[in-house]
Amino acid sequence: MVLKDAAELVHFRELHLLPRTIFSVGAVCFIGSFFLKLFLLGLFGVGIVFAALGLNFLIGVIQGTHISISDRAFNVPWMMGAQFIISSWLAYHLLAVAHYYYFHGTMPPYLQPIPVHIDAPH
Repeated sequence: MVLKDAAELVHFRELHLLPRTIFSVGAVCFIGSFFLKLFLLGLFGVGIVFAALGLNFLIGVIQGTHISISDRAFNVPWMMGAQFIISSWLAYHLLAVAHYYYFHGTMPPYLQPIPVHIDAPH
């Protein structure tokens, strides 16, 4: 293996430095939840991963936006903006569910299974 090929082995190289760091923290929490058997830690880790992805998409939108005053042109990468909105929405809701679960000890009522009462014949 040549030294110039080593750059191809870098994981998550499309992420910027801060989102890559946040993504790594979320991934450690998510993977650690399997070993600790804590559902809450896994939910928190996935929420952090989506927050890092949202931050990366936001940085991409800011870097990809071109404003030209002379041509009166305003070009925005709309698809990346949509991905930013979706990942931010998912991160917010996952972290909100993790917050609720942490303080109440159960999942929110809209995520709990419907109780089934089976009456045995007498």
